[in-house]
Amino acid sequence: MSNRYVTFDDRAVLEISGSDARTFLQGLITQDVNLITGIYSGYSALLTAQGKFIADFFLIHRDEHTIWLECAKEYAPKLLRLLALYRLRADVKLHDLTDKMHVHAVLGNIAQLALYETPGRTEHFHQDNIVAFVDPRTEKLGARVIAPVGEGETWLIQRGFVHAPLVDYDLHRIGLGIPAEGDNLADKTLILENGFEELHGVSFTKGCYVGQEVTARTKHRANLHKLLFIVESDADLPENGTPILLGEREVGQMRSSRGNLGLAVLRVDTADKDGLKAGDATITAKTPEWRG
Repeated sequence: MSNRYVTFDDRAVLEISGSDARTFLQGLITQDVNLITGIYSGYSALLTAQGKFIADFFLIHRDEHTIWLECAKEYAPKLLRLLALYRLRADVKLHDLTDKMHVHAVLGNIAQLALYETPGRTEHFHQDNIVAFVDPRTEKLGARVIAPVGEGETWLIQRGFVHAPLVDYDLHRIGLGIPAEGDNLADKTLILENGFEELHGVSFTKGCYVGQEVTARTKHRANLHKLLFIVESDADLPENGTPILLGEREVGQMRSSRGNLGLAVLRVDTADKDGLKAGDATITAKTPEWRG
């Protein structure tokens, strides 16, 4: 794989700071905030009390009292409102840094960024105010870089990376069976249906957080009837949210796709059946490697 990078125009960077910032987040989100250090970043979500998805995001350590959340730009306003609502009297400050920072994804030899292929491994280049970290979900997705607007591209080019279109990243991500941040989860599904445990986005040892009871009960009862699959078709796949039918029965929904390759949430007992249809396309499904 050549050394490439893409620049996202749909990502936001939110700053959570203050003496109570870590304990505040620890009681809300699915990830163990104690694991987010100067060495490791993480992947997490905020859920409803019923355990349904609200927003997912990456967690990046900045200092003892400051953490960045990198999330889908469309969810940033809602996420900020909810965090402000939960804040109460805690010493927590919320800032939207989106206009100041750009997010990039790097594919190829991430060792050129002084990163080792360990999920979540972080390097902070303080002299340039640039942060690079191995994707916490899987090292096969490469790394992410957050940098001041206009600086990340120059920094990456100097290290031997060439700009690539977003489709390159999407095809690589979909081929690995990794749900896109945000849009793959927007129908309020349970996060375990979308691989959050296998993709290191939820802790079952950290204690209470919003939606924890439902999430833990789902895991221990092993009663997931729907899961995320990679799907291929004989034609271009339809848009996210399109129902998938087996005969007249709806058995799932499309998620993100590029051409005839995509992702879908399907009933487990129908994923290996012939005749699955998404719009006009006939699809076949396979299990992502990370799920085994």
